[in-house]
Amino acid sequence: MTASASGSWTATNILPVGGLAAGQSLRTMSTTAASGTIIGFNAGTTTRLSRDMYNASGVITRPATPPAAAPGTPPAYGRPTARTVPITPTPTYITVNSSSDPDTSQSTTCATAPGGVCTLRRAVVQARALPADQRPALISFNLPTSDPGYNATLKTWLITLSSLSSNQLRSLDGGQITIDGSTQPGGRTSGPKIFVRGKNTQSILVVNGNANIISGLGLQGFGIQVNEGGNFVETNWLGLSEDGQTIYYIDGSSVADNKATIQDAETPPAKTGENVYRNNVVVGSTATALTIRSDDSWVVGNRVGTRPDGTLPVGAAQICGSTWVAGGGVSIYGRGTQIGGPSDAERNYIVGTGIPSPNATTTQPLALQLEGGDYLVLNNFIGRTVAGTDVGVCGEGIRLSADFSLIQDNVIVAPANSAMNMLPGVIAGSSNSFRGNLIIGSSSPIVFGPTIDDTYAFFNPAKITKIDGTAVSGTSGDPGIPPGGAAPVDSTCPFCTVEVFLDDGDTQVETLQSLGTARANVSGAWTFTLPRELAAGEGLRTISTTNNYGTIMTYEAGTSTRISAALYQPGSLPSSDNMVYLPMIRR
Repeated sequence: MTASASGSWTATNILPVGGLAAGQSLRTMSTTAASGTIIGFNAGTTTRLSRDMYNASGVITRPATPPAAAPGTPPAYGRPTARTVPITPTPTYITVNSSSDPDTSQSTTCATAPGGVCTLRRAVVQARALPADQRPALISFNLPTSDPGYNATLKTWLITLSSLSSNQLRSLDGGQITIDGSTQPGGRTSGPKIFVRGKNTQSILVVNGNANIISGLGLQGFGIQVNEGGNFVETNWLGLSEDGQTIYYIDGSSVADNKATIQDAETPPAKTGENVYRNNVVVGSTATALTIRSDDSWVVGNRVGTRPDGTLPVGAAQICGSTWVAGGGVSIYGRGTQIGGPSDAERNYIVGTGIPSPNATTTQPLALQLEGGDYLVLNNFIGRTVAGTDVGVCGEGIRLSADFSLIQDNVIVAPANSAMNMLPGVIAGSSNSFRGNLIIGSSSPIVFGPTIDDTYAFFNPAKITKIDGTAVSGTSGDPGIPPGGAAPVDSTCPFCTVEVFLDDGDTQVETLQSLGTARANVSGAWTFTLPRELAAGEGLRTISTTNNYGTIMTYEAGTSTRISAALYQPGSLPSSDNMVYLPMIRR
């Protein structure tokens, strides 16, 4: 309650029914409403709790203060003491000085090699054998321009793993091992200076342990396998020629897998996660470019299917089955991984992904596959190059078999397939939120697979009932109509978030620009103000996202619907969103 100017106050209806019980009493605490009430203190300053207790008779007599304890030796109390300042870890340097690969010895190190010839293979053998007190280890490079692997035109060095018996390097064990191609003095200033070429059915470069770094390398004929967490794989090229303009094929065969893939194979029980895959260029493998199984990892700034500058040498009409075989896309398992990020530097470009096949019915690779949950998929360009050219991908844009994920501010160009394909079960797939995604030129914008319950697959997004200049109003969507005479799906959406998109008047269902969001009231009604009046031929589409559990039966809050099939235009508002909409047919 608030006191009067004199400090008097009265409180009513604050006691329990029947008043205070035996043994109960009241205390008070005050908070000032004006600066200076307590000298030197601002308004909003709260006092201590009253020492006195009060009941119907007034102040309760407090018990006598007990006698002071007899003085004694005071207890010791702590004071900060000096701590030893940690020493900056000094890496053990192992410097590769030759592109040769004379043997596959698993014991010869750079320290024991004849003539001091330090090869990459020997450097790895030495690094993995170091005791903990000699780590971290840095495998650096200092190859002369007189080395046989030097390319004077490109200013790069090529290490060829030439053993006939096996190309496989020893695995990086024990953690804290860095292989950094950028340590090579001289050479070019853009792109890796050190390339490593091999061919093998086994994994050539395997990373075990934690806190390892693989950086600044060009890998040809093989990829990288990461088996544990806390590692960094960044600024590498996989599957490209040294000039970055063509795809590297093993023995020149464009029909064979070029093995350009990053495989995160971390699995329970020892699953620490938090691997970082950043700024890599991966192209040409018939397998996925990146497969990430660890939890809470980052996939940011990568370019999949493109040249290093994020472009393709072919146009949209040539990406599927052309001489530029972009290869597979990205598959994410585990939970909590972030794909992309808010800045342009964190954006992944996944463009032109596809594999060659004489059979037109061949299933093309997915650009992005999500299988776990708790993902943030933010600001990625799928099918759009760094130059802003909408080339597309050959398979689906995003296949979503995850839950509790946010898919936001992505561009998806998938002319031949669905932009987003929902394929989880009834419980999985709950609380996947779509916000601000631009779907362009897709034959099917958002589709639902046969495992999705009708109550979700046919839940209609918000309906627009009026467009008057810049003022838009609407309601919940009409009941959805499943095929086969199934019961209509109630699409009432109280308190839902309605996102409004701009589209043109062509025959494709697209979201060319997100105009913003509105919040529906308890009955599902909502209003929205456009940033400008619609031009001739323009229209609006909607997506709804629930804010309560069970709005879409059995689905959690945060579950987003499909895009409205209806295109809402001034003067020609459709009466229903249950239009002929082929992408909604069960497949």
